[in-house]
Amino acid sequence: MAEPAPESGFSLVEALVALTVLGIVLGGALAAGGGSLGVADSGRRELAMTLLAESLLERAGLDLLVDAPVAEGDADGLRWRLERTPFFEAEGPVLRPGERGVRLWRIEARVEDDRGGAVRLATLELAAQR
Repeated sequence: MAEPAPESGFSLVEALVALTVLGIVLGGALAAGGGSLGVADSGRRELAMTLLAESLLERAGLDLLVDAPVAEGDADGLRWRLERTPFFEAEGPVLRPGERGVRLWRIEARVEDDRGGAVRLATLELAAQR
């Protein structure tokens, strides 16, 4: 009598187990990739806020804080505020008429986005008294 041929291939249970394992591995890989995209977006927003704050500090003495000690505005969905305050509150020397004195000023730029992120940069400026 002839012997029956051995069965070849996978059973339904083996195929389902393999698909389940594959789904778990792919789900973990997609979750890790999605998390890294969120970190990259957060870094991009923080970089944009930092670049705007640096730009504001550069423009402070040129056009933004010439007439007033505070300037505010919006740029590409970011809110910003630029402020000039005396670094020392003490009064400087009394100047005679026609003399110009200098004073140390603190200039601060604060930039916020709509998601609650914020960047604050400050610098010092030695300039004529205003």
